Amino acid sequence: TWTELMWLEYLVDRIGGPEVFAKIQGGDASAWGDPAVLKAAETVKELIDDGAFGSKFSSVSYVNGGAPAVFAKGKAAMHLMGSWEYSTQLGKFPSFAKNNLGWCAFPTVEGGTGDIRNVVGNPTNYWSVNSRTQNKDAAIAFLKDCASEAYAKALVANGDIPTTANAAKLLEASPNPEFATFQYEMVEKAPAFTLSWDQALGADIATPMLTEINKLFVGKSSPSQFVSALKELK
Repeated sequence: TWTELMWLEYLVDRIGGPEVFAKIQGGDASAWGDPAVLKAAETVKELIDDGAFGSKFSSVSYVNGGAPAVFAKGKAAMHLMGSWEYSTQLGKFPSFAKNNLGWCAFPTVEGGTGDIRNVVGNPTNYWSVNSRTQNKDAAIAFLKDCASEAYAKALVANGDIPTTANAAKLLEASPNPEFATFQYEMVEKAPAFTLSWDQALGADIATPMLTEINKLFVGKSSPSQFVSALKELK
C-alpha cells in the first residue's frame, strides 16, 4: 500500500502545497477535508479509470521485485518510486539502468499551488547509540567507519548518495553521475520536504489510513468516501 500512498502524497503536495499535510501531521483531522485531498483522490480514480496503472496493478508487488521488473522490461512507461530504485535497477537490470532509464521530478498539477521542487519521502538511514551500552567504543568505531570517505565512495559506487558534506565532489564516480547529481540537487534545492505520511503519523492513524488508501485504489470506496473515512481518524 505504501506504493499507492506515494501517489496521494505527491498529488496533495502539488495541488495544495505542503501546508495541507502539515496541518494533518499537527493533529488537525479536519484538514483531511481540504479540497486538495479530495482532488488528489479524484485524480487517482481518473488515472485508474483511464487505465494508467493497467488492469492488474493491485497484484503487482514491489517487495518481490515485480514492479521493477515490469518497468525494466518495457511493460510500464513510468514508475513512481524512491531514489533507491536506481540501485535496484542497476543490480537487477544493469543494461536498462545504464542505457534506457530516465527520471524527472513529480510534475505539477494544473491549477495547483505546490512547487515542483518540493520533495515527499523519507530521510536517509541513521544510527543511534544507547548511552548505557557496554560497547560504546565499538559503536563509535563503527560510526566513524560509516562516516569515512571510503564508505561514502562505496555508497556512490552503488548508485547511492551519501549524506556527507563532501558528497557533491564524489558524484562523478557514480555509475550514473547525471542521475546522482539530479538526486543531490533535488534534495539540496527543495523548498519543502514532507515526510511520508505513514512515517509522520502514529500507527493508530497510519495503519487505518493505509487501509483506506488501498480501498480507494481497488475501487472499494469513492473519493468522497475516502475523505470522510480519513476525517474520522483521530
